[in-house]
Amino acid sequence: MPFCDACGRNSSFAVVNRTRTINIRGMDIHIPYRAEVCIACGEERYNDELEMLILDKAASAYRDKQRMLPSEQIARYMEKNHLTAEEMAARVGCAVGDILRAEKGRLVSIETDQKLKDTILGQKKAQTA
Repeated sequence: MPFCDACGRNSSFAVVNRTRTINIRGMDIHIPYRAEVCIACGEERYNDELEMLILDKAASAYRDKQRMLPSEQIARYMEKNHLTAEEMAARVGCAVGDILRAEKGRLVSIETDQKLKDTILGQKKAQTA
């Protein structure tokens, strides 16, 4: 029988549906997830992998709600134009770290996202015109 860190007992755990609210830059993001809850005390069992999954889903939902440029599109643009992160940062007018974060799907400022859109989508508009 598993041990519960919260109550200090060996106890059974039930799997329940829960929702966590994560506030990212003033925006509440609601993430549903399944958690193990101790039958004896009712506390949720901590799980590192689950915590990371919840945070990743929240960041992704925030990016979607803000209509941020998808990381795959940034990576494709850089690959197509044979650009390193340093060259892309110079082209966009931001820090190299911002490019690396955006390319991996991590959060960047709205301003940096707009610069990326202007660079990537602006060039697309020019090619189709």
